[in-house]
Amino acid sequence: MVTSMYDCIRVDSMDTATIERCVTRAEQLQVDVCFLSTTYSHKTDLDTVHSQIQDIDTNITLKLGAIVKRDKAQPMTKAVKSAREHADMVMVAGGNLVVQSHACRMPEVDVIDTPYAGRKDSGMDHVLAQTATANNVAIGVHFNDVQYSYGKRRLFTLTHIRTLVALCQKYQTPYICYSLATSPWEMHSPRDMAALLNITGMSVQEALHAVIDYPEAITERSETVNLQDFVRPGIRRESS
Repeated sequence: MVTSMYDCIRVDSMDTATIERCVTRAEQLQVDVCFLSTTYSHKTDLDTVHSQIQDIDTNITLKLGAIVKRDKAQPMTKAVKSAREHADMVMVAGGNLVVQSHACRMPEVDVIDTPYAGRKDSGMDHVLAQTATANNVAIGVHFNDVQYSYGKRRLFTLTHIRTLVALCQKYQTPYICYSLATSPWEMHSPRDMAALLNITGMSVQEALHAVIDYPEAITERSETVNLQDFVRPGIRRESS
C-alpha cells in the first residue's frame, strides 16, 4: 500500500521564489502533498497563491489552504463558508473558546489550529472533542510551536499537547501535526512531527495517522463537502 506524507506551510507575504524554495525543501524532506496556507480574508488571497504556484515544477502535489482567524463566531462562520468554496483545506485559528466551540460544529471546517493559542489551558474539553469527532473536525498542532519556544512556554505547550492527545484518543477525534513553516529553514520531515506526537502520548501508529491518514482524509472530504447536496457527514439532500 502506497502512503503519502503531508505537511502544511504558511505562505503569507511570501514571494514566488521563496515559495519555490519551500517546495524544493518539502521534496528533500520526502513530503508528498504540501498544503500552502494563507490567512483568508477574501477569495483573492487564495487566487494570489494559486497564481504563484502554477508554474512551479515539482513532483509533489500542492494544495491550497485557508486560515480563518476571527474574534467572533458569526464572522468566522461566514468566512469559513466562503473559504470552503475555494480552498482544499480550511483551518480555523484557535485560542478563542467561543469561536472554537462553533467551529467544532461545522463540517466545513477541516482543522482547528492550536486551540491552546494564547490560553492557560488546552482550549478543548470532552464536549468539544466529541462535537469535533461528530463533524470530522481535526485538532491540529504545529511542530514549530514547540521548537521555537523555550522555558515555561515550551513546558506549557507540551502539557497542552499532551492534554489534546489524551482527549483525541478517548473520543477518536482526528488529530494532525504539521510544520506551518514560514520559511524553508523551519520545515521538518513528517516523521519528525510524528515523533513529537509519540513523545506526547500517542503510539507510533497513531502518530503516523496524524501525518498520513488524517491529512489524506481531509483532501478527500474537501470534494464531498463542496457538493451542493451535502448537509453534514452522512446526510445529503435528495435531488429533485
